[in-house]
Amino acid sequence: LKHDMGNHVMVLESLFMKNERQELERYLLRLKENLKETAAVIRSGNPVTDVILTEKQRLAAEKGISFLCEFYYTDSVGIDVFDVSIILNNALENAVSASENCENPYIHILSYNRNHVFIIEIKNRFTGKLVWNEDTMLPETSKEDAKNHGYGIGSIRKVARKYHGDIEIAHENGEFRLSVLLMTENA
Repeated sequence: LKHDMGNHVMVLESLFMKNERQELERYLLRLKENLKETAAVIRSGNPVTDVILTEKQRLAAEKGISFLCEFYYTDSVGIDVFDVSIILNNALENAVSASENCENPYIHILSYNRNHVFIIEIKNRFTGKLVWNEDTMLPETSKEDAKNHGYGIGSIRKVARKYHGDIEIAHENGEFRLSVLLMTENA
């Protein structure tokens, strides 16, 4: 990699010095595409969660959002991967949507075990305002088509409660944090 990068820098420098702007742009575009193709695939411990996390990382990168993943999951946790996928898909879709128009956007996902509780935490940049539904005590969707949106957090809570857990939501200092607590004997 070091050898290849040195060669790329030499080519770019030469094209720049010769004022070969079109060729320089083509070369940079090709280099950028090549880097995207070789981007690290997330290894979380499970192929299903790997696919979801890698796809959400790709989506975040397309929108200029920094994506830090410290999420680890194996079947030994004792939580069905289908349920974990509901949490990840909904939470990360919301995180991308909420942070994409913010300055210095980021998403940070992590998981950890504590006293028979498997915890999934998603933090993201969010400078908007939360409006709480008095009946569900969950944030309302900010999307115009509220009739067809706003079910993700409810789905996440439903999964958490299936495992005798719940969710916690916090919003402060331009950061939204969703914590999903799942009780398990194996955690």
